[in-house]
Amino acid sequence: MRSGKLKPYAIIAILLVFTVFCTGASMYLRFRTGTIVYQSWVWDIFLGWVPLTLSLILLEIAGRKRTLFSRFLLTAVGLAWFFFLPNASYLVTELIHVFRDFKPIPHTTFWLHTDFWLGLVVAFSTGLLGLMLFSLSLYIVHRIVSETLGEWYGWLGAGLVVGVSSIGIYIGRFIRWNSWDVISDPQAILRDLLEIVSDDRSRRFMLAFTLLILVVQTVMYLFFYAVAAMGSRQSFKSS
Repeated sequence: MRSGKLKPYAIIAILLVFTVFCTGASMYLRFRTGTIVYQSWVWDIFLGWVPLTLSLILLEIAGRKRTLFSRFLLTAVGLAWFFFLPNASYLVTELIHVFRDFKPIPHTTFWLHTDFWLGLVVAFSTGLLGLMLFSLSLYIVHRIVSETLGEWYGWLGAGLVVGVSSIGIYIGRFIRWNSWDVISDPQAILRDLLEIVSDDRSRRFMLAFTLLILVVQTVMYLFFYAVAAMGSRQSFKSS
């Protein structure tokens, strides 16, 4: 399948519907619980769509005749995609707010509260949305690289991106840096990372968290890739 002929619009329509649900549910949680943290989910979901949008731009550019200008655009948009990609899977970490901000009634079991399950389901759905945005976005770029440079480079690039994205999610969640800070203040990010690496306890937590996210992203993407490959077959009928 040529990247220029790749038409992921049916999947995008499903993701849009899922996004409306997650956004609406998070706003309802904000209203129901009075917890302001749910308000930030709308912004985080928007950021999760940025890498997919950029990958669609890359798909459009890749489908056209290659010129010096188009190659420049591919490079510029590709770099922006690379730095914004962690924002998609970052949505998985929103699960922390369900346990951090839920206030159960004293002397009762929290798992029998409707608000707890409402928050958990919405947070899980938002995290799943992020992984789906991540997988589709990476799949599009993976196909572009594979068809331009070869399958080996495509898989090598995909593996590298998943690894860097896992570190980026840690940086965003625990150090609280944003994607655009890579350009505006890269030295501060490196300084904070060096401080973490130099501390034994912080380093072990960073490695454990990054590895967990790495596994989740890898499994999700491989599943997505396998389903996409299966769907590209012309027929399931035996000859």
